[in-house]
Amino acid sequence: MLRFVLPALVLPALTVALDLPDLPDTLETPEELGAAAETLAGTAADRVLVAGLIGSELAGPSGKALGTVENLVMLPGGRIVAALVEMPDGTRIAVPFQAVKIAGAAETARASVPFDAEELRDLPALADLATALDG
Repeated sequence: MLRFVLPALVLPALTVALDLPDLPDTLETPEELGAAAETLAGTAADRVLVAGLIGSELAGPSGKALGTVENLVMLPGGRIVAALVEMPDGTRIAVPFQAVKIAGAAETARASVPFDAEELRDLPALADLATALDG
């Protein structure tokens, strides 16, 4: 199953250029874990909690709400790959996360895409993906 609820995962604000030092892909010792925590603590002001995005509006290029983010889809390994969105007419779509822009940080984070509602509705692959991910 590819779908996970991520209430405590912290994402960097994607529209803010963060100068993060390279962190190892895996942390195998308590010392590495502590060093990584210290490094990440410096970026705490730029954090976005996944729980803050779930239930929020997904906006289009004009700023108009296109739907509500129901969930985020993560692959094993931690990479978020899609946002599950319910449109106002009840249609559910999955938007590949590469298209989602996050502006702001902490409690003011906003999700948007560079597409309007008609463009999203005209792509049946997005509804098909939502159905497949619910499987």
